[in-house]
Amino acid sequence: MPKEELFDRTEVLDRAIDLFQRKGYNGTSIGDLEEATKLKRSSIYNSFDSNQNMFFEVMKAYSKRYGVLLSKAIQEAKDVPEAILNIFEVHIDVMTKDKTHSGCLFVNSKGSLKYIFFSQKMSFAVFLREAKKVFSNFFLT
Repeated sequence: MPKEELFDRTEVLDRAIDLFQRKGYNGTSIGDLEEATKLKRSSIYNSFDSNQNMFFEVMKAYSKRYGVLLSKAIQEAKDVPEAILNIFEVHIDVMTKDKTHSGCLFVNSKGSLKYIFFSQKMSFAVFLREAKKVFSNFFLT
């Protein structure tokens, strides 16, 4: 039976997002994850099983974080031009708040996706289909 997590998972994933965004999947060691998340190696493995699974959880948390912002930006628009403007404003806002200038985690991690298991790639593909659906529903109706 797994031990109870005695940490804020959202906070840990946020710290890991920042780390993977700066260093990428291939450049991030377990020691880097320990330092960034303030967790011991055993807690990381007990909670996430592996660097790979933690990376996948980070990708899901990142997509949720920015998916909410983009969905809201689209839903608040009165028409397609305003939706496009809102999307650009979200991206500009996110990028100007990013003091590390590390860019989009998805774009930065594209080369690392080959290291993710097939089932995780399929979950990632589902997220991309859902994002496409949100855009299509608004822009094509």
